[in-house]
Amino acid sequence: MKTNSHPKTKKGLTISVFALVASVILCVGMFLIIKGQNERASEISTKNQIVSNDRENIRAIEKVLKDTVYERSLLDSYVIEPEGSINFIEFVEKLGLQNGVSLEIHTIEPSSWSGANGELLEALTLQLTATGSWANVYNFFSSVELMPYLTKIERVIIEKVVDKKTDSEYWRADIKFSTLKKI
Repeated sequence: MKTNSHPKTKKGLTISVFALVASVILCVGMFLIIKGQNERASEISTKNQIVSNDRENIRAIEKVLKDTVYERSLLDSYVIEPEGSINFIEFVEKLGLQNGVSLEIHTIEPSSWSGANGELLEALTLQLTATGSWANVYNFFSSVELMPYLTKIERVIIEKVVDKKTDSEYWRADIKFSTLKKI
């Protein structure tokens, strides 16, 4: 049997094979280009979402700051101002006068507290003695506890003192406390 190959058929078949290979290469190339563009679009979308979330968080923080102005100023009032040590000591002396005790301040020294995150916070420590009647000493100590400052009572010794020379008795409180101070 004789096969007649027609040159036009061979040429057409060769062109078809090349066209098919070129089409496959073109499709694979387009697929890779589209895949790369999709990945870039996904990255941009993710970055935009992160920026959008950051902006939302900033707005939420700004709202909290705006809504808590009063509370933050109230918290600030519980702390001795950086240059307010003298005013604070005068405040304690005034508490002594208001409660009818004789007050003697022995030491005033800077100290520190450990904060919630382990950071050191500056404080002012006072050691003092208050003398007077039981009611007055008790009221003074209560006033120290209730001062509008963040205060930590470190030591209290209350005792009745009898003076045999004058045949009188009174109460004495030795108190050591520290109060948070702004830096």
